[in-house]
Amino acid sequence: MARKPKPKISGKFDLKSAAPPRPARDAPRSDAVASDGADDFLSTAIKRADAAYQAAKDNIDAAYEDLQFLAGDQWPDYAKSARREGPMLTINRLPQFVQQVTGDIELGRPAIKVRPTGNGSTPEVAEILRGMIRYIENRSMARAAYAIAADSQVAAGIGHLQVVTEFADDSTFNQELRITQVDDGVAVLWDPAARLPTREDANFCFVPVDLPLAEFKARFPDAPATDFNTYDRAYSSYWHGNDFVRVAVYWEKRAAVRTLALYPDGKIEDLTDAGEGEVAEAARRGAKLRTRKGYKIFRSLITLGHVLEAPEEWPGLLIPVVPLIGKEIRVGRRITRYGMVRFAKDPQIMYNFSRTQQAELIGMAPKSPWLGTEKNFENHLDVWATANTARHPFLPYTPDPANGYAPPQRVAPPVTSPGLSEMVRLDDNDMKAVTGIYDASLGARSNETSGVAIAARERQGDVGTVRYLSNFGIAVQQIGRVLIDLIPHVYDTEREVQILDDKGEAQTVTINKAIAPRELATEGEQPIELPLAPPPPEGENDLGEDGEFLGEPTSTRANSDGEPRRFINDLTIGSYSVVLDHGPSFSTKREETLASMESFIKAAPQVAPVVLDLYARAQDWPLAQEIAARIEATLPPAVQAVLARERALKAGAPQTPGMPGGPPPGANGASPPPPNAAPMPSAPPAPNPVELAQQQAELVKAKAAADTAIANAKRAAIERDLKALELRARQAGGGRV
Repeated sequence: MARKPKPKISGKFDLKSAAPPRPARDAPRSDAVASDGADDFLSTAIKRADAAYQAAKDNIDAAYEDLQFLAGDQWPDYAKSARREGPMLTINRLPQFVQQVTGDIELGRPAIKVRPTGNGSTPEVAEILRGMIRYIENRSMARAAYAIAADSQVAAGIGHLQVVTEFADDSTFNQELRITQVDDGVAVLWDPAARLPTREDANFCFVPVDLPLAEFKARFPDAPATDFNTYDRAYSSYWHGNDFVRVAVYWEKRAAVRTLALYPDGKIEDLTDAGEGEVAEAARRGAKLRTRKGYKIFRSLITLGHVLEAPEEWPGLLIPVVPLIGKEIRVGRRITRYGMVRFAKDPQIMYNFSRTQQAELIGMAPKSPWLGTEKNFENHLDVWATANTARHPFLPYTPDPANGYAPPQRVAPPVTSPGLSEMVRLDDNDMKAVTGIYDASLGARSNETSGVAIAARERQGDVGTVRYLSNFGIAVQQIGRVLIDLIPHVYDTEREVQILDDKGEAQTVTINKAIAPRELATEGEQPIELPLAPPPPEGENDLGEDGEFLGEPTSTRANSDGEPRRFINDLTIGSYSVVLDHGPSFSTKREETLASMESFIKAAPQVAPVVLDLYARAQDWPLAQEIAARIEATLPPAVQAVLARERALKAGAPQTPGMPGGPPPGANGASPPPPNAAPMPSAPPAPNPVELAQQQAELVKAKAAADTAIANAKRAAIERDLKALELRARQAGGGRV
């Protein structure tokens, strides 16, 4: 990947910074758009948008209906008309199912990893890119953007993310990348011919933004909204209404011819936008130049009849808009897209109707629970009037021969219809069956008793919703590809950037730093220190005989004048791929490790003194590492000897005779330490053989006790499950087994 300086433009929907639009009030009109110098471009754009909208109209309308239903509008119009005076209860169960899936997505959000794939790429720069992506996600608050897009994906079947550029602050020309959600992810229009889940094969894309009419007039005074009424009405309903105007960020691919350089070592560089000096330097180094058909990305801002921002070339090769697709059914050329709400609407409507009927029957029940004659109550009306609200010790009455001197009778309370109760239960089960999420996945107690059985039922629920998680991972991977595509162009000069590691700890590194021979030796500046590039041994110079820096991620390329220069942490060359880590996050792994260690220590308390330092080191407390160091100092001598030997091996030092298993200097092919090397710290003295044997016997005994405790725990779980099965069988057989 060659260094390609391109114009920096902002993809953020900051309409306040839009270029002044062209005057359009007096421009001649065609059937659809204003006719002037931009007629061909705008006409093509409007027709493309209309074709994309017609192809996706059914899915868009259905998605909006799903979101409106999820928001609580769940009674059909005919039911509202029929029940004008009766109750209409909405007991919305669907958010619980949707949030179960989006919660799984957020907890198991995959991490983006970067891998070098050639053309001058290095593992060290790949690690820097990975850290920069983490920093971009953290700076962008991408967790919130991911959550909003996932909500739309799961509920309506489609959501969108995007990558935009912006200035780091008002006092610098440095740009940053940001990950944001598309607020109206349902309305994004794609090339109908695109078929890949990421839509990277699309030739165009529209990201619409609806502005209130007054705001549109204030931001774009030279694009009068009154002009819209003169355009073809076939387009008007999509682009504007009585109180809004729709503008759209229009992404398009345009055909272009790319110039590629193939070097003798197999490295390939893209010199399409390179200067004459870089092309000459490539030819001097023996590169073969070839031209290939390709494309470039352009961005503009349009509305009906007006180009609000003229097309500008985008520095990357990927449209920075990424769809999150729910589920799709393909019938021939027709694609029906849906989310979790689509087929759960009918069971939810029936559930609301059944519960409303129950409430209505109870509401129509008699309010006076006592039945008698007038003579029974006439002398004690004040007592009987409060019989339903006051706690009287007794209720006096006057016997009446008309009813055989019988006392007033209490009216039986209303009984709920068994048919309605059964209907409510069936509707509830239908919602679970349609969504594929059952009680165990929702956290409700079911007939499972053991942890294994509960986990198995939860996995069954996950199988029914795994497609949402898989498609979310595809979208996050595409976001990573877009970032890798843009980073060489946005971060293309020497600058300091922040990177984050797995733990979220920040580090500042310098990228694209040009160096000359002996420059580092005089300045004493070091590039980023990575585990993959250990420092040279003490006493050796950091520079080779020709002044070349050793052991760090460097590259050689020509500067703007065609002169070869050496660069440290060069992000502008090399090819890198993106893979996903679908495992739990670092914090989740730490919590799982702590839980497993706690269970192990409880099952085998004899081993606690030997592993307590590891348990403390895995904590997230303040001073946890200091506590672990103090505990480690109290470990048995045999364990400390093993730890000292492991540290020496990691440091690459030869083993000394005092270390367990360490040969004497020069024995068995072991190299003696160099004469100018720093003396190795003396290892702890070798323990007494008798004490060592006793400690080893204690370790074996502790391991056996731990194995026994684990086996006993498993046996107890099995016995508990058997007793539960016997109890259920006894209950099912009327007490007989």
